[in-house]
Amino acid sequence: MRVAFATKALLLLTLGTLLAVPSAAWGVLSGPNGRIVYISGRGYTDAEAKPYLRVAAGSIGFGLNAGPMSMATGQHRHPTWSPDRTKIAYARSGPGCSPDCDIYVLDLTTPFPVAQNFTNTPNVNEDRPAWSPDGTRIAYESEVSDGSGQLDILVDPVEAGATVNLTSTPGTIEGKPAWTPDSQTVYYAFNNNADIYREPADNSQALGTPVLNSGTGEFQPSISPDGTQMCYTRGAFDNTADVYVVNSDGSNAPGNDLSDNPGVGDFNCTWSPTGFQIAYVRGIFSEGDLYIEDADDNSFPLLVEGVPGAFDGNPDWAPDGRPACESVDVSTDFGEPVTIPLECLDTGPFYERTPVQEFAPSETDNGTLSDIVLGDQDPSTVVYTPNDGFSGADTFEYGGFDLIAGFADPAGNVTINVAEEDEAEGPPPDPPPVMSNLRVVPRNWRLGPRAPRLLAAQRGARILWRLSEDAATVLVFQRALPGRRVGRRCVKPLRRFRNRRPCRRFRRSGSLTLPAAKAGLNDLRFQGRLAGRRRLRPGRYRAVARATDPAGQRSELRVSPIFRALPPR
Repeated sequence: MRVAFATKALLLLTLGTLLAVPSAAWGVLSGPNGRIVYISGRGYTDAEAKPYLRVAAGSIGFGLNAGPMSMATGQHRHPTWSPDRTKIAYARSGPGCSPDCDIYVLDLTTPFPVAQNFTNTPNVNEDRPAWSPDGTRIAYESEVSDGSGQLDILVDPVEAGATVNLTSTPGTIEGKPAWTPDSQTVYYAFNNNADIYREPADNSQALGTPVLNSGTGEFQPSISPDGTQMCYTRGAFDNTADVYVVNSDGSNAPGNDLSDNPGVGDFNCTWSPTGFQIAYVRGIFSEGDLYIEDADDNSFPLLVEGVPGAFDGNPDWAPDGRPACESVDVSTDFGEPVTIPLECLDTGPFYERTPVQEFAPSETDNGTLSDIVLGDQDPSTVVYTPNDGFSGADTFEYGGFDLIAGFADPAGNVTINVAEEDEAEGPPPDPPPVMSNLRVVPRNWRLGPRAPRLLAAQRGARILWRLSEDAATVLVFQRALPGRRVGRRCVKPLRRFRNRRPCRRFRRSGSLTLPAAKAGLNDLRFQGRLAGRRRLRPGRYRAVARATDPAGQRSELRVSPIFRALPPR
């Protein structure tokens, strides 16, 4: 197996470095099953609980943590990921949101970031934010006014736009919103955590639709990544509560008791990005521990965070940052090696990216591969050599490995197209003829007489030009006439243009065709006779020529210097 360690200009961090760095941006860990943001009172008190990140269970580096992600005072509550995993939103204030909580957003792309207010409403409590999967909105629960005893579900655009009050039910408490994967619908607890309703996020429906309404205590919904299931808390907010899994439309209510833990309450479930696992907190503040369990209830609960005397809960599970490898298609001549670029990149946000190792087999069905050459700013490379006599398509698959995030998904597919032996390149295509050194000498000469065909030494001129190959040549003679410049044109010197700048214009006077001009120097004796019994008149001229070879390819136009034809004697 061929292996190279390719950094791709990403942050060069070793696993040990990741564990040691305490700042928010550089301490983030990724894993093949994603990362969980949660709230913990460790190192402080639950009154000062802060957000932490951890690698999800089953990934490389299982159990690693980073944080706290915020050093602000106050109790942090119910974090939620932005879908691009560059930010988290959460509620913050004193214990129990006393005084009232606001929603904050923390940008993880900046070292030592400072959270920014998303809401800032004095004396009005806002809690339990949920970021829409399309990244455009945050839903959260909010008081109508201080002490009103009413909680509504509000939907705020992340950028510009108006806040939507989704529920606005007088005298009723609605809590903990959850989005469907298409960002079109919001689920929430209704009637003081008695039932679960759903409603279009655009507020196009006046009243929500009941999903679970047994009245026995159903709250804290979370929708599976494929939108078909929902986990939720069933029971009171005490040691009777369990986490259940039900169809998202409530059709098999109450569903399956996932946590099934008598004597201790289980709350605040969240789905893994794969939809195969669910994380939840067992217990309340000062007692809560973070657990993970298979969503089909075929495994025992796995304790992943449990610091004695401190709360570990309110989880939200983000998609993973596993590397992905580019597919490649290359071609080579028969029997010729070819260099192939290999590139696997960490797909997570830039601030969390780590080095990726590419690896490939030593040989393919019809060729061999060299050791991979390290790439840094550019992709890594491997040289493929086809077996003797092979032509056609050969393929292989290569992969990547991130020390933190695990193996690449997807792997890269490489196709090499080897030409057949008789497909070797033939001679280069025939180039068009090249004409050069067109001139008429002398620059001043006398036109020949009309009757005699013999050239007297003192009459006529020589037209000279060179050709790269045998080619027919056409000579066109253009008479130089005075003109006036009008715009970009040189026109007749009419009276109305008398104040315009003088210029020289040219008018066709006739032509000669020489069908058998030869490669090399051509020397034509010329007395002024043109095709069609035409003759040059005395005046100033230039010759414009073009050659055409037997294949019909034409040279570029060539123009001679201006010459003067004098009257015959």
